[in-house]
Amino acid sequence: MFTTTDTAFVTVEEALAAVDPEIRPGLERLIAHLDSEDLTEREPRDIVGAAGSMRTLAGRKQPGETFVSVFTPTLREHGWTSRRTIVELCTDDSPFLVDSVTAAIARCGLTVHLLMHPLVSVRRDEDGELLEIGAHGGRLESWIHLEVDRVPTEEGRVELEERLQKVLSDVHAAVDDWRPMRRACLDIVTDLRTMPPQTVDPEEIVPTVEFLNWLAEENFTFLGYREHALETDENGEEVLRPLPHTGLGILRKSTTAIARLRPEAQRTAREPRLLTVTKANSRATVHRDVYLDYIGVRTFDDAGNVVGERRFLGMFTSTAYASSVLTLPIVSTKVRAVLEASGFSPASHSGKDLLQILEQYPRDELFQDTPEHLFDVASEVSRLRERRRARIFLRRDEFGRFVSALVFLPRDRYNTTVRLRIESLLRSVFGADQVDHTTRVGESPLAQLHFVVRVPKGSSVPEVSEADLQPQLEEAIRSWEEAFVDALHHAFGEEEAAALLSQYGQAFPASYKEYVPAVEAIGDVELLERLARGEEFAVHLYQPEKDEPSKRILTLASFRQYPLTQVLPILTDLGVDVVDERPNTITLADGSLRHISDFGITAPEVELWGDADWGTAFEEAFTAVWTGAAESDRLNALVLHGGLDWRRIVVLRAIGMYLRQIGSAFSVEYIDRALIANPGIAADLVRLFELRFDPEVTGDRDACSAELIESLQRDLDGVSSLDQDRILRSFIGVIEAVRRTNFYQPGEGGSAKPWVSMKLDCTRVPNLPKPHPMAEIWVYSPQVEGVHLRFGKVARGGLRWSDRREDFRTEVLGLV
Repeated sequence: MFTTTDTAFVTVEEALAAVDPEIRPGLERLIAHLDSEDLTEREPRDIVGAAGSMRTLAGRKQPGETFVSVFTPTLREHGWTSRRTIVELCTDDSPFLVDSVTAAIARCGLTVHLLMHPLVSVRRDEDGELLEIGAHGGRLESWIHLEVDRVPTEEGRVELEERLQKVLSDVHAAVDDWRPMRRACLDIVTDLRTMPPQTVDPEEIVPTVEFLNWLAEENFTFLGYREHALETDENGEEVLRPLPHTGLGILRKSTTAIARLRPEAQRTAREPRLLTVTKANSRATVHRDVYLDYIGVRTFDDAGNVVGERRFLGMFTSTAYASSVLTLPIVSTKVRAVLEASGFSPASHSGKDLLQILEQYPRDELFQDTPEHLFDVASEVSRLRERRRARIFLRRDEFGRFVSALVFLPRDRYNTTVRLRIESLLRSVFGADQVDHTTRVGESPLAQLHFVVRVPKGSSVPEVSEADLQPQLEEAIRSWEEAFVDALHHAFGEEEAAALLSQYGQAFPASYKEYVPAVEAIGDVELLERLARGEEFAVHLYQPEKDEPSKRILTLASFRQYPLTQVLPILTDLGVDVVDERPNTITLADGSLRHISDFGITAPEVELWGDADWGTAFEEAFTAVWTGAAESDRLNALVLHGGLDWRRIVVLRAIGMYLRQIGSAFSVEYIDRALIANPGIAADLVRLFELRFDPEVTGDRDACSAELIESLQRDLDGVSSLDQDRILRSFIGVIEAVRRTNFYQPGEGGSAKPWVSMKLDCTRVPNLPKPHPMAEIWVYSPQVEGVHLRFGKVARGGLRWSDRREDFRTEVLGLV
């Protein structure tokens, strides 16, 4: 065996030269199955090592035995390596092996990157010891080597190995029992011809015989067969008991488990109906990874009573799906019944159109559905082709296990996104845990989507009507552009909506449409229209999804794209975290560009987050900072934490700046942190200022102010930090020292003045350094700060500019 790990081989031939000469020819035959591309992509050591590992697995084997090995090779343990997990199988040659193995691997969520399937003729001794590979006239064995995605855990590799053992066992069971299952099918045909049940409609016998004969003519892949007795248990419920020694194929293993019928199945269990064609509730492990087709033939006693069922499991072959519906037994009878009910001549245009619809109809549905329902659906579909509308048709499984949903929609409206929306709708409405789909998009003006919706085991399919689903379907397939038009007409008048549509109908990029619903785009249109009216920028805050209560979106519309570094500090100072940004360029009908940026922000554990009024205050604060009307600092977080608007925060900011000028031991940043840490007290400080100076306040100002100060004093007793206590008490003192202010005087145009001035009684300002002026006027704005000191009733002096930002009052005091 080749296990050398410390030698670098340039070619496969050199690597083979290091192998035991007795097994070298066999490895050469195995490697010959690799194409040149696979050889060049791998190290010679690993190629020869993989071949040697395969030979080791098949070294001793008796007929009927199957070996499976799943491992990730390492140089230390195996002498060769691979960055993927290796799956090796050695078994007797049989049909369906490769299809079944690759389907099982895919069901585990793994991708096959390399597949080698040499059909090996071997010669073995009586003990099963491998003597020769490629022996002339030897026994054929399937040696399968696969490279799959890396399986990181030993438990995962063992689970995959056990799954593949089960699959190969099913393959051999189905192949070995194919002839007995086919014979059982033909035996039923003989019984029906010689002793037809007396209670069954004679017109049902012939089609059933034709159908079963057709199945046996290689139109059905028989995978399992078993006979059941229909009995009534002690509770009066109908049950199916498997009869011993009747199981074949994948149903070969004997079982005594009694199958209890669902209420839907119990209602029809004793009906003298001969044939049942439907889907089983389990997926095939052999050949294709699909739900098994279920063929049930009821058995009767001498009196014509239903006493059991002969059940076949398998799958229709490709012939059943490729042949004309007029040549398929059972189906052809239904199709002719539909054509006859329509009243159209088969040679007429309408008759040919109806036949074409049925030719393209899902074959499983043709086998399982009734002629009456097929007529209703096909007739409606023929009308849909002219009206270009979407329509959904439902059919419940007679056993209550699944519902079939057939959806037709205009071909140009179909895409993967639409299909996923419809699938999501069906999952939600029916509470499904499994939805399979097939799609047919051809030359017909309608695309056809067939969904099989399965509910969890033990659950019943909810009662949902097509009428209930139809409006939801139309909403799911409606394009973004159509929804946008509807939203515009809903939000604006006809003329205004038409004007906006001409401007914005094609303005939004595809990336924008993927995450912004059309109805929410109306808000962005309103923002863009504010730009058209001369505003430099516009902002809007909203909650995007109800299932994300801690997230909001701030939309910024502007003439140019602003970098995140310019916006991020403002939002951070407002007390929120920015979790994502989505910039979009909007191209208007006249070719001009606008920009919309959506900033995802969060602020967990904040009570005001859900307050609608707070959103407006946040927008106004952002706007004030952006335009320079307010400074961007951490005090702005009081919009969120204290319920204050940006203008009221200016009161606190102005007093904080004054405290810095009169020599406070604390920095402005430290003062701001004290206010933010106590948002309730900060809001009461502003309220105290309002009680003293807001002209809108009525009643006894002094009494209300005194009451509020007492409340503040009590709240301050609960402040744990001594520094914060000193800072907050200083604010109370300064507010009490203010004699008058311009804060509530309107400026030009009725808006607030951009600066705040306060006249203070210096004798009442706490901790004011000496000498004390008789009075002073403190002026604050985001652009400039100033102070006017007076030691007497007559003011004199002049203006002075100072570069001493932190203590210009001291400079002015010295000059006075």
